[in-house]
Amino acid sequence: MCGRFACPYDVQQIQTKLKESGVQTTLEFESQVPQTHRFNICPRQKIIVAYVNEKGDNVLNTMTWGFIPSWATKTPKVQPINVQDKTLLEKSTIFDKPKNQRRCIVIAEGFFEWKKHGTKKKTPYYIRRKDKQLMLMAGVYDISNISGVQFTCAIITTSAAPSLRSIHTRMPVILENSPEVVNTWLSGQPWGDKLASVMQPFKGTLQSYQVKNEMGSVGYDSPDCIAPVDQQKGSIARFLIPVQSSLGKRKCSPDPALDPNLSSFDSHPNKKQSRELLNKKKEDQFSDFYGK
Repeated sequence: MCGRFACPYDVQQIQTKLKESGVQTTLEFESQVPQTHRFNICPRQKIIVAYVNEKGDNVLNTMTWGFIPSWATKTPKVQPINVQDKTLLEKSTIFDKPKNQRRCIVIAEGFFEWKKHGTKKKTPYYIRRKDKQLMLMAGVYDISNISGVQFTCAIITTSAAPSLRSIHTRMPVILENSPEVVNTWLSGQPWGDKLASVMQPFKGTLQSYQVKNEMGSVGYDSPDCIAPVDQQKGSIARFLIPVQSSLGKRKCSPDPALDPNLSSFDSHPNKKQSRELLNKKKEDQFSDFYGK
């Protein structure tokens, strides 16, 4: 499944990146430009989506992530954020009209998935394209009118690519960043074998790495959410990275005990003075390391 994703760009950057892939879009935001540079997007939030408007143009606009069918007369308790590929292959579902007439693309840089360890512990991972292109996730949308016109959508999922199966069994359907694929998916072309063939694991190279547990909170939206956990401030891996010491131009470990160039206080005739010097060196190196 896909329950969280990130899109750390503004709408102009998204439009530019799509243009670089040969995909032309126009901005169609009814009021104000939506919040951008999002690092932890959650269900029921407004997201940036590409679709074809009534004029037949590819547009970027916002939709609520959580599908509500057009015929709903009251807000349903269940608002799917994902729809499995096999569901769209069935003949009679609530997604019949959307899969034929209302397909969309959810714009992202990457998505999150949790790897299970036993029955309780889960570790969050961030997954993105290794080539750092936009991740275009296939979706379907509908327009309801319960308490005003509302566009809502769901992301289509499929079996996980081989490189991701150790993390999870499902993943979003990721479209190729090409005009042919994008325009075919967004077109009003009726559902058929050509569109169904798109629903398969991504064939390109994906990059996955562990991120901090705090991103599990729906209220946590920071660049740290998509940073590798071993590169974040305070991590053990980063603590061991060689740094520039203020005591000289050479590089040394943050821990003086690991640096052979630092003398041991036991070999100094004045142990108290040597210990103070050693502690001063340690403080200087920690200040360099943490940028204090």
